[in-house]
Amino acid sequence: KNIYFFKDDNYWKYDTQKKVLGEVSKITSFWGKIPSSIDAVFTNPHDNKTYFFKGSRFYQYDYKNQKISDGYPKLIKDVWKNVC
Repeated sequence: KNIYFFKDDNYWKYDTQKKVLGEVSKITSFWGKIPSSIDAVFTNPHDNKTYFFKGSRFYQYDYKNQKISDGYPKLIKDVWKNVC
């Protein structure tokens, strides 16, 4: 498994098996049309989907198609009840 670190419009991938931090890369080069300076990211262990949060909106990443899932961004308050 890998761990990703995000800052501004960049990210780094940490390979947990090799214990190596990769080079800095632009978020849009891999993750797609996600705004810079995201607030939070997590992968839900129940559905194995990754969610990016920025302001009042969030994005779901589609690993199969390597892009933001259709229909996103969505408002956090409409989907994640009691979070805002």
